[in-house]
Amino acid sequence: MSEVALPSKVAQREPKQSKRAFQVASWMYFSSKIHVLILGSVRGDICLLSWSTVENVFQVFRSLPPGTLGDQGSQIIAMDVFETVVTNKTGYFVTATLDGHVHLRSLTTAGTETIFSIQLDKSFNLGPVRFGKTRDVYVFGTTGGGTMRLDHATGEIRESHTRGPVPMGTVIIGHSESLFVAGTGQDFQAYRLQDTVYRQTYTGPGRLIAPISKDIVFAEEETTLVGGTDSGMAIVYDTQSGKVIQTLLYPRGGLVQSVASRSLENACFVAVAGSILDYPSDILIFKKHRKTPATIAGLINYPAFVKLLKPA
Repeated sequence: MSEVALPSKVAQREPKQSKRAFQVASWMYFSSKIHVLILGSVRGDICLLSWSTVENVFQVFRSLPPGTLGDQGSQIIAMDVFETVVTNKTGYFVTATLDGHVHLRSLTTAGTETIFSIQLDKSFNLGPVRFGKTRDVYVFGTTGGGTMRLDHATGEIRESHTRGPVPMGTVIIGHSESLFVAGTGQDFQAYRLQDTVYRQTYTGPGRLIAPISKDIVFAEEETTLVGGTDSGMAIVYDTQSGKVIQTLLYPRGGLVQSVASRSLENACFVAVAGSILDYPSDILIFKKHRKTPATIAGLINYPAFVKLLKPA
């Protein structure tokens, strides 16, 4: 987040307090050409920034201080948006806090409105949160393998299971909602979403420096997965077989925590970002031309991602 230009009044108020640090973030784009960056802080703030094309800076248009919904204020540990590109005038985002609260809010250009706010039992150890297709919210426990589906209107628990992977640091859900993939620190594991039955393991590089959550994303219509590592690379996997297709090297080495993907008609793009103490993050973009994998002598020959010298 070091490259995000925050308004000076935010930066000057508490310039060195770690509790003001923003730990989670999500994007929304409205059809009215408004880019919104949603930030969640260690102390429990939620700050919504909109991009000013005149001043080329993010400006605060809404701030939700800790304890807004009657809780004591707690670290924002996870966040998700229902749609990155909002198809109507209303967007939705959900946040999870360290003390077990789940807050679902709507967002328009006029501000935010709370849809539900609940607190889960402390034994659940709340972690990642993800939207489903119907706007129901899936919550995942960092320990214990717990998963729940919450009703999008009331927050009522509709489903609950306890057979997921341990731990769960990051989670993604497939578009069909047939499976979810969780990062355990050492590897990534796929489970069937409806009943948490184990499906597949995507093996990491075997060199674990720090048990920090690494991103994993689907790419190429969910035929591949891209996961971060703490070994100076991201790894591209075949979703069905778990096979490693390619490694995307990060020249500085160390932790590659953040990954993102975008598939277009003729190409697929993957972005990776490193995280090394006392150094700014480099963001590398890789491109793969879209074509059907060729089968040679019974082996699948996948097109490769190539690093772009300049952003496309």
